[in-house]
Amino acid sequence: MALNVEAGTEWDVTVAAFCGAVLGAVAVVVHQLYVALFVDSLIVDPFIYVMTEMAVLLPAGTMLFAGAAMIRNRVRHL
Repeated sequence: MALNVEAGTEWDVTVAAFCGAVLGAVAVVVHQLYVALFVDSLIVDPFIYVMTEMAVLLPAGTMLFAGAAMIRNRVRHL
């Protein structure tokens, strides 16, 4: 019995970028839940605080996952 270990096709960079953005959004939500439940300091404007995290973590997750997919596709063709 032989086990096929070859990868089927290239990774879709768009799907990888979307997954990275979703992971970034989940990270923001989890962090905001932690802050709301366990941190005693008051935030002056929570909207700006949340939107700043979204503006940083969503593009970061997008670039990280899309970059990983691009590198994987490029290395696969070598």
